[in-house]
Amino acid sequence: MKLILKSAILCLCLDLPSVAQAGAWPQVSGNTQVIISYEPGHADRAFDLSGDKNIKMNTWDQTNLSLFVDQGESERFTLTAKVNLQNYNAVFSDFSGLGSVEVGGRWTAHKGRDVVLAFGGSMEGLGQRFRCPNAARREC
Repeated sequence: MKLILKSAILCLCLDLPSVAQAGAWPQVSGNTQVIISYEPGHADRAFDLSGDKNIKMNTWDQTNLSLFVDQGESERFTLTAKVNLQNYNAVFSDFSGLGSVEVGGRWTAHKGRDVVLAFGGSMEGLGQRFRCPNAARREC
């Protein structure tokens, strides 16, 4: 039991810095940050158990275009939004259009020279992940 507890604490501690770096610093009031990313993907081979690309598979293609906006509303509050446009093609499923949409915000409780304590939350939804042509028969 002690080993499980220690492992859980270690995992939590290793994860915390990445959460803080992901967006704890608030935007200056009136400033906006916009990040656009494009992520293409293609595969026609898969990895086997030894880690080699030896398994031939049907072609899989994916393209993701994302827009992230971070807007400083006040010295302590930042609004965030993210929109994904996706194009996904595989043997049993395909989708093209609006993917996930995320809207949220961060409230800064403390801002020091090197340290920020912020609380944030967001809601995700509205878009679709992918469409399965045989969903009625559950053959995805």
